[in-house]
Amino acid sequence: NTASPGELGEDRLYNIQTLDFSDDGKLLAILERGVGRVRVWEVASNTESYNLTGSRGAISSVSWKPSTHNIVTGLSDGSIEIWNDLAKQESPLFLRKHTGAVISLAFGTDDTRLITGDTDGALRCWECATGNELWSKLPGLKIPEAASKLRSSATKTGKTLVPQDLPGVLAFTPDNGTFAVRNEDQTIRTRNIETGEVGRPLQAAPNSV
Repeated sequence: NTASPGELGEDRLYNIQTLDFSDDGKLLAILERGVGRVRVWEVASNTESYNLTGSRGAISSVSWKPSTHNIVTGLSDGSIEIWNDLAKQESPLFLRKHTGAVISLAFGTDDTRLITGDTDGALRCWECATGNELWSKLPGLKIPEAASKLRSSATKTGKTLVPQDLPGVLAFTPDNGTFAVRNEDQTIRTRNIETGEVGRPLQAAPNSV
């Protein structure tokens, strides 16, 4: 079987920062660079279903919770919003701990843990069911000079442009015991999901990871 590529919103132009499909492939979240909002498209009908804006700051990251249509957004003011039911348009669950813009969001493979990272280099682990913080690592990671410029820009304009070389969470292992983090020096380290303790570098990449 062959399929022709489709175009969502072909009459619109987006400055795209992030694209993320829901696990079932039915919905696509588009984070617009410099605008700080997320548009959610229904793929089959080629229609925009939802338009999300951060209640406390520009949206700087987005991720779907696995196996659901629940979406999580990180904001430029350091807060996190969990939208548990987009169809009902209910107010999101609000988490506030980060001091820098939240640029990394990653769910564990069993959906019970959420790891978040910010431009100050902090990592935090949350229990999804309750919103409780399980641990934090401060500063956790070193960040490049670009991050301070990003924070200054976000403060002045309310908009966040995220450079591609900032550190961030990459992926969880299938057993959900560890996750990988990209560092400023372009190395990748693993961390224990229960404690946040760091392991040895997996590799030193010659080019940007």
